[in-house]
Order: sequence, then structure tokens, then C-alpha cells
Amino acid sequence: WKSVYNATPLIAPIDGLVIVRSVEPGQTVTTADAVIVLSDRLIVQADVDETDIGSVAVGQKAVVSLDAYPEISVVSIVDHISYESSLVNNVMIYSVDILPDEIPDVFRSGMSANVDIIIKEKTDAILLPADAVMNRDGREMVMLQDTLNGEQKPVPVVTGMRDSGNVEIVSGVSAGDAVIVSYQDYSALLAASASGSNPFMPARGKGRK
Repeated sequence: WKSVYNATPLIAPIDGLVIVRSVEPGQTVTTADAVIVLSDRLIVQADVDETDIGSVAVGQKAVVSLDAYPEISVVSIVDHISYESSLVNNVMIYSVDILPDEIPDVFRSGMSANVDIIIKEKTDAILLPADAVMNRDGREMVMLQDTLNGEQKPVPVVTGMRDSGNVEIVSGVSAGDAVIVSYQDYSALLAASASGSNPFMPARGKGRK
């Protein structure tokens, strides 16, 4: 056997970890077969739709967590943004490569990951719920309540960064001020629906502060 089949060494072109061995010793292979697969680094591929890709840039910080290990969060960095898009569920998607700063032992290729890309960040910011900020005649305002007499008054504010639920207050209110937040009580609408009335009709006196 040794005189017919000479042992052929496999020379790795890179330093890495063997993650796949496709054949067993003694099997016949060709030059087109992938005998082993090497991994030199773990890359998290995130899908970003076209409405958000404009806010993503190379070098931004990101936080990666796995569905299998949600308690582990890894600080990462945006390494590459694909120039070519793909259509997924009628939405144009761009692939973004995320490089973790360190690789925990539990991370494995093919796992589902959640990625939060940090576009901007600010420390010691005053935050309010987005529902607390109103727009009146082109000016953003909040309702303050006097802690002594309970009186309410509108106060103009200057806002800064915001996300889906919070908004930064640059000026106008200070930490510790009592701000009124109004929202609709949908439990009353559900009760009205159960009684046979239309839950989508405007209801009076159902707001809370």
C-alpha cells in the first residue's frame, strides 16, 4: 500500500483552528475536495436593512450576544460593510462583518447572534421617555409639575440623541424634575371591546399622567 500510495502532507496556508474534517484516513480524495477547514478568526455577519445601513460605519463599536448564551456580551467592532445587497422578504439587506475583541470558548460557527451597533454614545445624559416630549408650534416641550403645589406648566426643551424609547434632554429640565408623561390606557379599550362597543372609537377621560 505504501509503495502505491505515497503519503501526501497537507500544508496549511494560515495559522488557525481545524473546525471541519470532511474525510477519514484511507478515503480517496481529489484536488476539488475540501479535506479540512481552518478558521483563523471568528467573524459575526450581521444583516442590516437599507434604512439603517446609512448609520453604520467601519470602526463603530458593537455588542454581540448569542441566543444560546444571552448572559455573555462581547465588545466588538464593525470591520466591513458589503457593497452588494441581497433581497430578503422584499427588503434590501447588506451584510456587515463584526469582529469581536475576544472570542469566548462557547462561541461556535453557525450560531445565531444578536448585534447592537453603537452609532453614538454619551455619558451622564438626562433621559426622558419619548412620549414625554411634545411638539407645539414647531417647538419641543415637556410638562413639568411643581413638587410643592402640584401646578403643571409647559417648558421648552432642547433635545439631543434619541432611540426608539428615550430622548436626551440637553437643556430645559434638570435631573430630579417631575415630568408628566401622558399615555393611553388600552386596558379600558379592551374592556370596552369585551362589552360589545367599538374599542377603536375615541374614549374620553381614559388618559393617565
